[in-house]
Amino acid sequence: MKYFVVEGTFTKPVDMRQPENQEILKQHHAFSKKGLDAGRFLFFGPKVGVGGGFFIAKAEEQSVIEDMMKEDPFVTNGFAQYAVKEFRMFNGEESVKPWFD
Repeated sequence: MKYFVVEGTFTKPVDMRQPENQEILKQHHAFSKKGLDAGRFLFFGPKVGVGGGFFIAKAEEQSVIEDMMKEDPFVTNGFAQYAVKEFRMFNGEESVKPWFD
């Protein structure tokens, strides 16, 4: 198994308070939860102060995560793009170590 930091960056200013964007945000949250429930994501959350966010992900190959992130409603609606970077788990808090096995 391989592990990845996924950084999302907004490609344009987006006002999430707009009703049409609220629906896309709900779809993004559903997408993220689906990845969490499938065991692909350990955690995720927004950046502070700027548009975008981070995911910690795992898959057999980087292309699996890259292809998955292309389906995020933030990407399909032109709000964001993702950079996927592989890392090796060296050590961590005991409660998260089983996810990395």
